Amino acid sequence: GLFPQVKIYFDTRDDLYKDNPALTDLYNAQMTSQTIMPLLSKYKIDLVVADFFSDSLNYRDLFNSPSWAIVYFDDRYFIAVPASTAGFKNLQTIDSIDPFSPSGAKPGLEKEAEKYFRSLPQTPSNQLLLAQTLIAQDKYSEAIPVLENLGMPKDLTKVLLQKQQNYFLVKTSLKIRNCQKAQTYLERLQDNVKGNFIFDPGRKLQMIDEDINALYYLRCQND
Repeated sequence: GLFPQVKIYFDTRDDLYKDNPALTDLYNAQMTSQTIMPLLSKYKIDLVVADFFSDSLNYRDLFNSPSWAIVYFDDRYFIAVPASTAGFKNLQTIDSIDPFSPSGAKPGLEKEAEKYFRSLPQTPSNQLLLAQTLIAQDKYSEAIPVLENLGMPKDLTKVLLQKQQNYFLVKTSLKIRNCQKAQTYLERLQDNVKGNFIFDPGRKLQMIDEDINALYYLRCQND
């Protein structure tokens, strides 16, 4: 086991943490979507291993904090350590990406993020982030085939990825004035959100623009 060299703050074995104040703090953070940063400080956490896509905790600030460094990222998973630790251990840091950003990148670092995402295995989540960086750079002709050929997982994240896939395909089709394709993807976007979620998708769907229909008719009403 990891103990005592590594002390675990929290993992998926909820029953072990019953009546522990840390569990209450964790669930409060989940329910309110507040940033994870106060929890990290309060409990002196120095290593975060997480699934940013399906976990309901808000890890956004970890990707933009000068006090923390992302040292691993692939698919839905990342590892973050204090920046001082990364420097002391001479760990390679991943500084250009932000999976919580609509562009998948930090401002001004879209080209670097694109290069990084291209280096990763072609999983649905990685390819979706690659497409986002391409769209942010107006590389629509490159983004469309990436999105259209996006493989889908067989787990519960499938509907979330499909929603984002079709959202970006609608946006991209509108950018290149292809209203026929935009209509097709818009219909798919509306279809694949009708199912029921067994967990709160929360911020995972924040990129889904409620005005997408208005944008479609604005761009395509004369076509």
